[in-house]
Amino acid sequence: MQYMEFIQEVCKRGDIPDYIWARKIVEVCMSTLGQRLPTTLVAELGAQLPLEMKESLHSLNDPSRSDTFTLEEYYNRVSARAKTGYPDAVRLSRVVMETLNLAVTDAVISKVLQKLPAQFVELFGQEPTDPLSPTIE
Repeated sequence: MQYMEFIQEVCKRGDIPDYIWARKIVEVCMSTLGQRLPTTLVAELGAQLPLEMKESLHSLNDPSRSDTFTLEEYYNRVSARAKTGYPDAVRLSRVVMETLNLAVTDAVISKVLQKLPAQFVELFGQEPTDPLSPTIE
């Protein structure tokens, strides 16, 4: 999937009328995901992405250390970096990752999910499995 196709899909799925806002959300979500993943997996995922997304994915990744955080912290970081509220951060993060599911192979998504705590499955469009999920009411 080309970069503008990805942005258009995020706009459509997220009901976002502004391409600039959609690009910002994609950048923030991808950089935050990249911060959470091991460098080798960031490289493997990035190999299947357009250059703009690959750069975002790598932007906060530090090969010298592993930055582990919960799904709730992921949403908090997206909220702070995008300067949006927590509910929007949750909704838009899911839109970006569900679109990512369309853009890369299932094998790479499986590897990503294997490296993340179980609660992250909801970020990729699956039902929350953790009773402590930040979005379970």
